[in-house]
This record gives sequence, C-alpha cells and structure tokens, in this order.
Amino acid sequence: MNLDLTVDTAELASAASALVRLVPGKLIDPVLSGLLLSASADGVSLAVLFEELDALYHGTPLAPAGPCYRDYAHWSDGAVQQSARQRQGAHWARVFADPPPATDLPLDRFRPAIRSLAGAAVEFDLGATRTAGLRGLARRLDVTLFAVLAAAHSPLMARLTGEADVVIGTPVSGRTTPGFERTAGMFVNPVCLRTAADPDLTFAQYARRLASTADAAFANQDFPLQDLVARVAPERDYRRTPLFDSLIALHSSRYLRTSFGGRAVPIRLEFNGQAVFDLNLQLYEAARSLRASWQYASRLLDHETVAGWRDALVDLIDTTLADPDTPVGELTGATRARLPDLEFDL
Repeated sequence: MNLDLTVDTAELASAASALVRLVPGKLIDPVLSGLLLSASADGVSLAVLFEELDALYHGTPLAPAGPCYRDYAHWSDGAVQQSARQRQGAHWARVFADPPPATDLPLDRFRPAIRSLAGAAVEFDLGATRTAGLRGLARRLDVTLFAVLAAAHSPLMARLTGEADVVIGTPVSGRTTPGFERTAGMFVNPVCLRTAADPDLTFAQYARRLASTADAAFANQDFPLQDLVARVAPERDYRRTPLFDSLIALHSSRYLRTSFGGRAVPIRLEFNGQAVFDLNLQLYEAARSLRASWQYASRLLDHETVAGWRDALVDLIDTTLADPDTPVGELTGATRARLPDLEFDL
C-alpha cells in the first residue's frame, strides 16, 4: 500500500479539513489517497493519524485524547508564551537590524499586480552517489545534511539575484511546547535564514556559518513570521511574498514512512499545483537518495528556466563535493565578476 497525500491550500470555509479515499489495487497494492488542507495538519499530525487509523483497523482502543489545537491556541496567547516571543523577537531584531536589499529573481515575465498561486514543478533525483557524498560531507563538516543543502542553494540564489545578502525561508516544526507532541494541527512556522555569501569564504566555511545561522533561527522559531513581517516590511507588496521569494525544505525519511497493517508503508506528498513562493525547493530523504520537487510560480517563470537552475544547482553541488574548499565567490560568480585592482597616476 502507498499513502498518497495531496496538500490543498484552499479556503477552510469552502471544504472539509480532510478527504480520504482508498483506491483498490489490481496488479499493485491499494493506494490510500488523502486530500488535506494545509492549515489542518502537518507531518507529525499525519504520523499520529495513520497510527490511530491502524489501531482502529485492528480493533485496538485508542489512547485517551490529549490537548487539542484549541488548547494550544489559548496557551500561545498566555503570558508565558508572550514573554518568550518577546525574548525571541530580540534575536530577529538583530538579524534584520538592517533591512534586506531589494532584490528579485531574473523572471521570464513581469509580476502581476496581485500575486498568482498558479504553479508547476521540476522533479528530479540527486541520485545515490551524490546523496552519499552530501551526507559524507555533512559528517566531515559536523553539520546537518540540511545545512549542506542550504549552503549550496543560497549561493545559487546570490548568483541569480546578483546580491550576496541572501534571505531564504525554511519551515520548522513549531512543536517546542511540552504536551503538544501528538496534537493534530498545523504547527509549522517558516523562519528566515539570512546569510552573506562572502566570496572569500570557502564552501566548507560557509556551510558551517549557515549551520550556525540555522541553529539560531530554529532556537527562535516561536516568533511568528507575520510579526517579523510587520516589523521589517510593514508596507505590503501584493506582487510577492514578504522577506523571501525562495524556500527550501528537507523532509526527513522518518516522516515519509509509517507502519500500517503490520508493514512499512511509504508516504508520498504530492504537489497540488499551487506555488506559495516564487521558488520552493522540496527535498525528500530516502535511504539511498534525495528526491526533489522544485516548485515555481508558473505565471512568472518557464519550465525551461527552472530546469536550467536545477542543472546549475546540481553542478554547484558537484563542485563542492569535489572540493569543499572552493571559494564561495566562484559559486556565486562574484570572483569572475571582480575587476582587477587598478592604479591611476593622474
């Protein structure tokens, strides 16, 4: 059996929070297909859902219900959490003490007055050899696999925008409060990763710096993104998302498989055709390889353009795997763009 899930960002008022159907298999295993509103569940919620569905299927009584999302909403508005958000707000005030530069991707078409959600995706696989190399490099640098991937992604964004000051988004679990580990709901909160793609750093140094930036962001993930936007970019531009146009996410393999019916069952998250960001690189971890879905705003970008950026990203990864001491300036193009030092005697 495969668990095939499509996330739908439609209005909550217009549909139920979840629709599930079982498609019988003929020559293959049956597929349990689900349609979930993005505001109703996250990856942890899905794990709990399938665990309880399996228990009901086998007639096993469910454990007593714990706190619900409404309890979390009440708690998050309380004095303790508000105090924590104030402390974390100080971190983000330092990160964005200087406003980020006005940059844009090299788009194929002008932005409409109101951003469209129409999207498409470039699907690809990094392959077993390249994935093993990335994992090995992460171990040698003593950073996470995500840090290495994000450190490869950010210089490409710097190359495309022509700006070394890079802000990208990444989702975090949002489940930092004890007692809500198994509560169903959408706890995910995007955070910003702001780094300077210093051309004089080696890739290895930059990956370690990005890892430190990510650690600090994750430690301050309870500060809501909308509050950060209100502070940093209070004037809304309806043509684009605030603070960052590109997001990267790595889905751990432990959330992409579940036990159901006494066997290990893969969970596959399917793209629903909506692009919340201009670029949204979703990476899915498996035992031997990384599968990627690079989702993009199809009103702004052509498939051929994003496919070319995919090739550039893969080439960049291969360059860093061959030599982690490659200067970041070579990855962003800044080194090639530098002019020689000249002296004028007038």
